Amino acid sequence: MSPLRGVTLLALVCCLIPKETQAQQSLGIHFIDVEGGGATLFVSPTGETLLVDTGNGGQNATRDAGRIVDAMRDAGVDRIDHLVTTHWHGDHFGAMQELASRVPIGHYIDHGPTVETAAAATEFLTSTDPGLFGAARRTVVVPGDRIAVGGLDITVLT
Repeated sequence: MSPLRGVTLLALVCCLIPKETQAQQSLGIHFIDVEGGGATLFVSPTGETLLVDTGNGGQNATRDAGRIVDAMRDAGVDRIDHLVTTHWHGDHFGAMQELASRVPIGHYIDHGPTVETAAAATEFLTSTDPGLFGAARRTVVVPGDRIAVGGLDITVLT
């Protein structure tokens, strides 16, 4: 190998190392099409995860949980460290039970009891929701609360 070729190879290797390190220090944001309310997966620079909403329930729960699991696989994660449910509309919490049956969820975060009159939300909160927690934590947040996620500081606005 010529000396010039060896220097070129060394320069290429040196250029690749910082990019690899930089990729591990980035924030991943994955928007997941759950055909309704939405679901967004955040992967912090440390690899800690936060999922906002789980999509639809009923006959669409399997589809939406599957899409979330697919996004997790694409992101290289196998658990949800924090799950934020923004509100108790079926297209925001509906696939939660299905998702919880497929992947570990460490921390459930929501605003507490619903003010909605939808029977599905009331039934979920009184019968299904408590059983999902198991060994996980649940936190009811109010505006101004902070959620620490792997080097990120998230503030609850409303």
